Amino acid sequence: EELSSFPDAGGYAQVKLLAAQLLTQMRKPLNTRREEVKSMLIDTSRKDLVKVANAHDTERRMYFGLDLISSFFSDEDGSIRSKAAEVYILRTYRGYTVDDMDTVESKEVVEKTPAALLHLLWSFSPPG
Repeated sequence: EELSSFPDAGGYAQVKLLAAQLLTQMRKPLNTRREEVKSMLIDTSRKDLVKVANAHDTERRMYFGLDLISSFFSDEDGSIRSKAAEVYILRTYRGYTVDDMDTVESKEVVEKTPAALLHLLWSFSPPG
């Protein structure tokens, strides 16, 4: 309500639009938002994950936080698990350059244990 009192000039129109989109998205039930994020992970190629991690999808009015993306770390589908982890790391390290990210296959010793679900290695460098 406070944003509606701001003028449209001076860039406030964009702020008001983004705030309204975010409020609309956050009012959706958690399971609906979760299914939308899962579909996005399925439909996104690995090379496009950087764009997903750094952008707000205004076309689909989708916002998802780290809490929602981390709920896929234990998904049955290994592709969804690893994509979710990559997006999580890329969002967490947004201020840095993530130079390399690799999924590590688990060894037979830890197969079918919680530690075997997901292993990633990444390197990053500070900006500049």
